[in-house]
Amino acid sequence: MIRHICNNDIPACLYLYNWYIDHSVATFETEPVTLPDFSERVERITKKYPWLVLEEENEIKGYAYLGSFHERDAYRYTVDLSIYLKQSERGKGYGSKLMEAIIALAKEDGYHSMVSLITEGNLPSEAIHAKFGFTKMVVLPRLGYKFNRWVGVSYWLLKLTESDEPAELQNRKLQ
Repeated sequence: MIRHICNNDIPACLYLYNWYIDHSVATFETEPVTLPDFSERVERITKKYPWLVLEEENEIKGYAYLGSFHERDAYRYTVDLSIYLKQSERGKGYGSKLMEAIIALAKEDGYHSMVSLITEGNLPSEAIHAKFGFTKMVVLPRLGYKFNRWVGVSYWLLKLTESDEPAELQNRKLQ
């Protein structure tokens, strides 16, 4: 089942995320996040953006959320995507389910574009983004330093609408 995050989900999502901090370059955070800090992050993000969890058999298998791509107001129609799956649950279709649900919410909310930052070598992430129509736009090599090595990133873009006008302007024309 995919649903919006609730407070009871935060420890499971934190545990999942901290695994990536400790074992992966999928995030450039280098120190595990504390429960209070992660709770504050969830609260801050969910004030404006959706945060979904995928739960099966009373266990969080993964989560996806949208956030601000950039703080400047002109970027308000573009969102940043993050998806994390429990390591043991990768390759079971959970990422696709979360991706489909979060894209649908972004479209429903009237966003124009979705951006995702993918670290170098994360082929499963690149594959799922390509599957859902994202285009690799730019590669920034050797941008972050983690686990005693330099790691590059790429920006992937998904256009959520064919309209060149923001949703709020389209709606005014319909009235």
